[in-house]
Amino acid sequence: MQVHIRRIGNSQGIILPRPLLQQAGIENEVDLEVIDGAIVLRPAKSDPRANWDQLFQNAIEAGHKPEKDLFNGASNDFDQTEWQW
Repeated sequence: MQVHIRRIGNSQGIILPRPLLQQAGIENEVDLEVIDGAIVLRPAKSDPRANWDQLFQNAIEAGHKPEKDLFNGASNDFDQTEWQW
């Protein structure tokens, strides 16, 4: 399907037919990225951090670990004596 690129203010855009959006499961928002020179639209995730735990676990299992605790030594007296969780 070919569509015409239209001028929208200082940008450009296309009109996506409703059946195409429905077929892709897109309702209100999309995740947009360029992969190998192609613009890819996907239905937006409701929580963009939803799979972070798994991604961090995968990175650790692949051997990607910080060399040291980045927050080590960053606390002060207030953190040690007055702050309560």
